[in-house]
Amino acid sequence: MEGELIPNIKLEGHEFTVWSLAITNDGQTLVSGGQDASIRLWDITSGKEVHKFLGHNGPVYGLVLMPDDKKLVSIADKDLAVKIWNIETKSLRSSLAPNSAHIRSVAVSPDQRYIVTGGDDGIVRFWDVDRGILLRYLEHSQGIYSITISPDGRHMLCGSRKAPTTDTLGMIWIWDFELGIELKTLKAHKGHVTTLAITADSRYILSGGQDGVVNLWDLESGTLLKTMTGHNTAVIMIHITNDGQHVITGSTDGTVRAWLLRGGVLLHSLTSTENVHSMVVTPDDHQVITGSMDGNVEIWDFEKDSPWIDTSKERLEEQKAELEAFRMFQLKKVITRYDTLPLQRLMVLLRFNTMEELEDWLLDLPPEAPVKIDGPLLVIKK
Repeated sequence: MEGELIPNIKLEGHEFTVWSLAITNDGQTLVSGGQDASIRLWDITSGKEVHKFLGHNGPVYGLVLMPDDKKLVSIADKDLAVKIWNIETKSLRSSLAPNSAHIRSVAVSPDQRYIVTGGDDGIVRFWDVDRGILLRYLEHSQGIYSITISPDGRHMLCGSRKAPTTDTLGMIWIWDFELGIELKTLKAHKGHVTTLAITADSRYILSGGQDGVVNLWDLESGTLLKTMTGHNTAVIMIHITNDGQHVITGSTDGTVRAWLLRGGVLLHSLTSTENVHSMVVTPDDHQVITGSMDGNVEIWDFEKDSPWIDTSKERLEEQKAELEAFRMFQLKKVITRYDTLPLQRLMVLLRFNTMEELEDWLLDLPPEAPVKIDGPLLVIKK
């Protein structure tokens, strides 16, 4: 089903292209990195800029928030450095030693102990977060464009950057993260392997390419299970929804596609804006955020009845509100008709399950409410 995303709010501040986006686990704070070498923190609800980090000497191409949302890792062009920022104190925590080549990708281990970077020289470097030192490195036959680490911390995936004027296929290297042993190599895409994701159970890989294709792989065997086509330009985002059943992908042409994970069936094809260079989905799966060439960050809403959106919490809140309104209406009728009423009868009338719940509810009423508990009775104060 084709359609358009619903525009919600536009965040303005960057000059020129917004290359990278990240969002905190609570969905309250957005981080953006731009061509102007700045990193900006935004309050998603209000759309206001909260803070601006300065320190890089070139475009900020990659951002990763630590799992606890207290630290931010950034990479940028020109300075070849990896910087770690303290989100709470709004300060630079440390800057790792410059790399020997342009860094294109960065990942953080689930235990927050290691940072991994990959660059044009094909070398993946492992850094100790606390000590800020280089621990080891792994070499590849092509440059590195994308990196991700499995949620269980066992595997690391590296996607290749295709060398200019060559016909080499984009590759995915699967490594044992702890031992540094290469386990498998997958021939994945025509062009760069632009983005990688792993399901929460660490069983399946999703890869996106410069060719606009999304592939689903079995991690253990390296078997290609499904190829999903439809994007016309490079895939820049793969998001696995909270229910584990759907995949949301985004492309530089501004299209967002939603798929069934297992069957690779396309459910929705949605359009946001043109010239998109970064994209992220909010943790609750309700919104997609885009960063574009004009320096704008835009927040877009999915339709509320989208199959990947869990509306159970909203329905529960609505039911609670409806029940509360019903109880207040019934209590007003009791106040006008009676002088006293047995609490046992009131419990049934107001649909409480226990006497304790009823008594707590009555005690929480505003002081001006003309009722009080007197033993087994509700007394209406005239």
